[in-house]
Amino acid sequence: MTYVALKRELSPTAAAVQFFNAIPSAVNLGQGREVDDPEGKIGDLLKADLKTSCKYNSAPGGEMALREAAAGWIERFMGIPATAATTFLIQQLGREGLGHALKVAALKKEPGSIAILPDTRWPMVDEKLEDERLGAAEYKVQRKGMAEEIDTIIQKNGKKVSSLYLNFPHNPTGMHITADENKKIMGVLEAANASGNTIVRIDDIPYFGGCNQNAEAPYLQLGYDGVLSAESKTPWAAIFSFSKAFGTANPGMTIIVVHPSIAAEVSKRLTRTTGLAYVPAFFDHFAEILKPENDKDVLAHFAALNKKYKINRKALEEAMGNMVLEGDPGMTSLVEVPEELFGRTVSCADGQDRTMNDLDDIIEFLGNEGVITVNNGGRLLRLAQAAHPDQFVDGVNRLKAALDKIRNSPMAEAA
Repeated sequence: MTYVALKRELSPTAAAVQFFNAIPSAVNLGQGREVDDPEGKIGDLLKADLKTSCKYNSAPGGEMALREAAAGWIERFMGIPATAATTFLIQQLGREGLGHALKVAALKKEPGSIAILPDTRWPMVDEKLEDERLGAAEYKVQRKGMAEEIDTIIQKNGKKVSSLYLNFPHNPTGMHITADENKKIMGVLEAANASGNTIVRIDDIPYFGGCNQNAEAPYLQLGYDGVLSAESKTPWAAIFSFSKAFGTANPGMTIIVVHPSIAAEVSKRLTRTTGLAYVPAFFDHFAEILKPENDKDVLAHFAALNKKYKINRKALEEAMGNMVLEGDPGMTSLVEVPEELFGRTVSCADGQDRTMNDLDDIIEFLGNEGVITVNNGGRLLRLAQAAHPDQFVDGVNRLKAALDKIRNSPMAEAA
């Protein structure tokens, strides 16, 4: 049997995708791609054919009627203040929205500024910081105490801080933020910006579809009730990618809602970058989806995602125990590989013995044992929970069996 090598020169996610392509019989717990798309009228609108045209669009972020529909949808579902003037749509992935927000923040500072980031995060965030030549300082993702850590970083770095990046529900732990902790963080930013600083708050929110729901608007329990305001001293940008919630990674759909003080800057950026690159018919279809009469169908789709994530998270915790890092049901979770598994020599599927010297060695072994995972740094494996429960349980069982095989293998002999 051929033993497939992991392409370690690629980024962790790209390596996982190529690894799965080379081992299609494996269960893919690596790629956080939703497998359940909306059905019915919403699904039909999303899947309608798109046509190219030589005509240039003239409205950055969409026509005002669409932006008004999007603003109303964001307020109903998220409870975040939005108007047509402060809401923009781009037929792009969420990473483009993140890039625009980081650029707007960086331009307010002298070269050499920094962004404040969570200690575990989507690898693309670091790549976007590299694009803007931004440094980074980290706070720990936790239930309480983030506001105090963020405040300490701001006090230490002063006006070098250009932005604070928040990502809840969090990739990769799945952890949600409470409104209380969120308000404390906003209070820290308000105090800093009241004293002459300009720190832009950036909220990256692509995993809203799996949240618990309220019976009335705002429908999704995001932890943002009363947090963001059009009157705040703190400029902010909230980015909602629909790649996961509606399966729009191809061709891309993202809503960006911003504080009024930076709306003109964002509009200018969209005019000279990605804001005019969209298919009007697709935007028209999306405007139809955002109408209040479709809210019930959207919520039903989101409820199905929420149910699946809860089932899969429970299965993961039951199988892996305290190896699963603290978090909540959602698209992703983190599993910490015990230190004792490193340095062991394992008999592999091709009959060869290999030593597990680092996490990539373990990920490579896991893939050849039938389960794909992602290197999240250190001893952390990132797992996606988008698979249907029966397939997910199969993948988790394969993961547990493979890790047990390593654990029961002998330590490598000293050279």
